[in-house]
Amino acid sequence: MSSSGKRFAWISILILAALWADLFRSLSFHWSTNPQYAFGWTVPLLSLLLLWEGWITRPVAAQPAPGPLLFGITGLCAIGLLPTRIVMEATPDWRFAHWALAFEVVGLSLCAVYLAGGRSWLRHFAFPIVFNLVAVPWPVKIEQPFIQMLTEWVAALTVNGLNLCDIPAIKTGNLIEISTGVVGVEEACSGVRSFQATLMASLFLGQLWAFGMRTRLVLVGTGVLLAFACNVVRASFLAFIAEKKGISAIEQWHDPAGFTILGITFLGMLALAICLRPRSGRSLAPAGRIASGRLPGWLVAGLGTAAVFAFAGTEIWYRTGNLAPATWWRIERPAGRTGYTEPSISEVVRKKIGYDDGWNARWNEDDGSAWNMYFFRWMPGLA
Repeated sequence: MSSSGKRFAWISILILAALWADLFRSLSFHWSTNPQYAFGWTVPLLSLLLLWEGWITRPVAAQPAPGPLLFGITGLCAIGLLPTRIVMEATPDWRFAHWALAFEVVGLSLCAVYLAGGRSWLRHFAFPIVFNLVAVPWPVKIEQPFIQMLTEWVAALTVNGLNLCDIPAIKTGNLIEISTGVVGVEEACSGVRSFQATLMASLFLGQLWAFGMRTRLVLVGTGVLLAFACNVVRASFLAFIAEKKGISAIEQWHDPAGFTILGITFLGMLALAICLRPRSGRSLAPAGRIASGRLPGWLVAGLGTAAVFAFAGTEIWYRTGNLAPATWWRIERPAGRTGYTEPSISEVVRKKIGYDDGWNARWNEDDGSAWNMYFFRWMPGLA
């Protein structure tokens, strides 16, 4: 590759790296505040490992002739960067905006790979690039029904298991009533966290060891079933602890049981992958003569222009506007109702919304008619 070609390649890599870093920065809000997506911090590192393995075994490069479809995809993704970032800065917790930005960055990366090495490179590097989508939070309309379904199944199986062990238990929605009180099957106990982390790990192991499609499906399916079974065991264990030592004992065992179950799930998947590898794994030898690709100059210029407009345009858009000041919120109770007391907020909900750090709620003792709430510190995701 000539010196100018190397410069074009490095400039393109740096531009794409900046776009990926911005995407991961926006996703870090969910990774930090929602334990369900805490595994997202490992996805960029695993993706880099897969890209490094792919670069070592890359096939011979070809210079394709760009067609209208390629120009259309590249242009659409590049033009969409600016409006997507503007919307996301205002609503950083809106998952549709995260998916839009992720598809745009993934689309630009795939187009760059195709222009550098043709179809062989696109097939070779597509998975490590698309793999990052597993760290994007699911749309709420898909996630919530799925969580509710898993919660119902875990609660039902837990009640049946307790009854088989001569521990009286009754299922009421997502609640399990036992003699010492009520045990709730929350999102963390439903198995969705283990399900998503297991899906990520199984996809990574399948690509790392070059399993065939059928073996990958077996690995994913077995991992999902193992994660669900382990969460049923976890919920049953916590209910058993609550029956023997009281409801307050759950807090002491909740997190240790969760980490233990997650570790058992990953070790089980790793053991299964090792067992499948000798029979189904393919050789990681290079597919052909190793060669480096070359990116056209128009792509480098287009990527640079789109990135500058996206970052600078977003800054200009918001720095020239006016910020709304924080205000008091007044929530009045229905007329004629009396006897209201301070609502009880569970510890899990408090941690998720940052209640103790960002909110100040007090009862209006003058007339006893309303809550005065003041949002005195901008919380991440609501600013």
